[in-house]
Amino acid sequence: MKWSDLGCIYEVNNLDDYAVSHAMIPTPIQMSDRVLRVYYSGRDTEGIGRPRYVDFDTQSEFKILKESSSIVLDIGRPGTFDDNGVVTCDVLEMPNGDFHMYYAGFELSTKIRYRIFSGLAISKDKGEHFFRYSETPILDRSHSEPFFRGGPFVKEVQDGYEMYYVGGGDWIQLENSVKPVYTIKKIFSHDAINWHDPIEILQSKNSSEHGFGRPYEFEWKDRNFLYFSVRDSHHETYKLSYAEIIKDQIIRKDSEFELHRNGRLVENRELMYASFFEANGDLFMLYNTREFGLEGIFLAKLIDLD
Repeated sequence: MKWSDLGCIYEVNNLDDYAVSHAMIPTPIQMSDRVLRVYYSGRDTEGIGRPRYVDFDTQSEFKILKESSSIVLDIGRPGTFDDNGVVTCDVLEMPNGDFHMYYAGFELSTKIRYRIFSGLAISKDKGEHFFRYSETPILDRSHSEPFFRGGPFVKEVQDGYEMYYVGGGDWIQLENSVKPVYTIKKIFSHDAINWHDPIEILQSKNSSEHGFGRPYEFEWKDRNFLYFSVRDSHHETYKLSYAEIIKDQIIRKDSEFELHRNGRLVENRELMYASFFEANGDLFMLYNTREFGLEGIFLAKLIDLD
């Protein structure tokens, strides 16, 4: 898949005490024919993330229409699983009109750096404000995933809902830091709240890969794609990768991803957290660049499917 980069469409620079920098993990939801809402998490001076949103006009060159006046959900109480960061990963409108926000909750630890588990927050006012479904995660630690069950992406399917997420329980020592190790899992729910046993759908393809960022599945031109970010031990940062899903088979096509900027191919390094939406008959990609969204939210347009 070949993309044409349209540049940065939104950046954070001292919005308030909760968003001094970063616009992490852009997460779109279509509010109307022309209004695209993008949730993201800004960071405070301590690097703690909290979610908010920005609305774009898809029929007027993605002009900014509105920004949330402040955060839409705060971090959890001290000692809870999300007391050191709430990072939006997906927002889904439910049949009853509620918005479900699926997020990664960060908790600092002493003998390991941190733990990440998935939480759920609900909005009754079309995404202006959210409240926690529970102070405990909807994806808590398990025998095989004692440290990480985060990056949730949820889609409606027949008879229920599927979630892609990243899970694991190991760390790897790199040259400059210790990084988590996890693979991509899929799990089913009848109600989008209570989840069954997961299956692993994507492992590292070589010894240098050790982690994945928020998965995102979408359909385009009667084909099904799964995008994800991959961290490898050579660069200690993410790159964008994708797979095509054909008859339930995950076929990686990493080498076929291309991002072009001003006629030149962009090096696939420090690109991450892609999400997708359709507007005016075209497919667009939102993504972050270096340092997990420090430079803001970037936009690209699909120019070649193969």
